[in-house]
Parts: sequence; C-alpha cells; structure tokens
Amino acid sequence: MPVFVCLKPAFYVAMQLRQTGFHEYFLVSDGFRWPEYPVLDHAADILRVHDLLADAESRADYLAVIRMRQEGCDAHGRIALYPQYKHPLAKPAPGDRIINGGGFVGNTADAFMRVTAGQCRIWSFEPCAAVFAEMMSNVQKRRQTGLVTPVNKALWNERAELRLASTEPFKGGSSVQAYGGEVVQATSLDAFVAENALERVDLLELDVEG
Repeated sequence: MPVFVCLKPAFYVAMQLRQTGFHEYFLVSDGFRWPEYPVLDHAADILRVHDLLADAESRADYLAVIRMRQEGCDAHGRIALYPQYKHPLAKPAPGDRIINGGGFVGNTADAFMRVTAGQCRIWSFEPCAAVFAEMMSNVQKRRQTGLVTPVNKALWNERAELRLASTEPFKGGSSVQAYGGEVVQATSLDAFVAENALERVDLLELDVEG
C-alpha cells in the first residue's frame, strides 16, 4: 500500500514508516530548490568519500544527497534508516572526545551531551563572531563549561586567515568566499589536536559549508 507523506515533519514520519517495513512512500515537496551544483567537476573526490563510507546504507544516503545538490531539488531525497547522530557505527558514546565542526549556537554539542548524559568532552568550532557569542552564552546557560569548549575558528586544511560570507538573517549557511565581509581565523584538525595535546578523537562531526 503506497503512503504519501505531506506533513511538515515528513522526513521523520517517513523514517518511522521505513523502520516498520514500508518501502513505498512518497514525499510531497514544498518546491524548495537549491542552486544547482557542478557535481561532476568534483567526481573524483565524491567517489573517494563514497568509498570511505563503512556501510551500504550510508553510501546510498550520500549518493542521494549528491543527486539533490546536482539537480537542486529535494525530490530525490532518501530517508535514512537511523535518526540523526544515531547511526550504530558513528554515534556519540559516554567517554568520547568529540570534534564538532560547524557548531553554530551549540545545539549539536548539546544533543551530544544529552545522549551521553554529560559524559563526553566536546570541542565545537564556529568561525562567525556573532554566532560564536551566542554559542558561548548557551554553553554557560546549560552549565556545560569545561565539557564543551567553543573554538572561534574555521576548520581548514591549514592555518590561515579567511573571509567569511554570512547569510542573513540566518547565519548557519555562512561560507568561505573571496568577497566575504568577515575575516576569520582557521586551523587544521591536525594542528589543533597537536596544539591541545589531544590523545585521541573518538568522533568527528562536520556540519560545514564546504
């Protein structure tokens, strides 16, 4: 029996349907479109990342996202079998030391703290000054100081000074662009781990525009 999902939280409903055995479901899009992205210009890198993924489910989800970006349409979206941050091979666990790239206002770090009952250590990177200030405030309000360490830098392949173009009013889509109006500092993962003498990183989560 085919099922049509038109509710606002459609992806969560469809995920639950899939988990209970439904395989024929159709998401009704609201018509939102992204700018089409020249995916084929980066085919070698895309395939390299695809081959690094550990399971067939993750590879299928990854290719669905690539197709969405290529065609600028969410009609090709694929419902993941697992809720966000709860994949059995890649999820936060008590005792983990976590790098959170693209920390925004601290929501992901807070989710990790909740999942681990506060038994993890997080370094959360956010380059945008205004957003970083809000993250700092949230960490203090949630009494996570000492467990969540906000880092006001971008993650890059080297130490550098970059220009950040912010999206308004929602700054969660800010990206590095030559015309960016905000100058930010960047570091690499290797440099940060070495400078802070981190013995290990158990989970690397990246929600970044690049």
